[in-house]
Amino acid sequence: MDEDYAKYLERQYGPEVAKNYREVSTIKQDHKPFPKCAKCGQIFTHGRKTAYCSKQCEMKTWSKKLTKS
Repeated sequence: MDEDYAKYLERQYGPEVAKNYREVSTIKQDHKPFPKCAKCGQIFTHGRKTAYCSKQCEMKTWSKKLTKS
């Protein structure tokens, strides 16, 4: 947001126009970015408690952990 331009609008056209410009020009982020899977990196939108996109990716990492030890 360009604050100098907002001040210019306020001087030129009044406080209502400057207020509207500030509202429009602010960056809106109404949700968190979607999580990425820890295994394959795929973005998933469904609500899972784990960091994996599917049960299959989760099981692949578990099997690797079990075989290493």
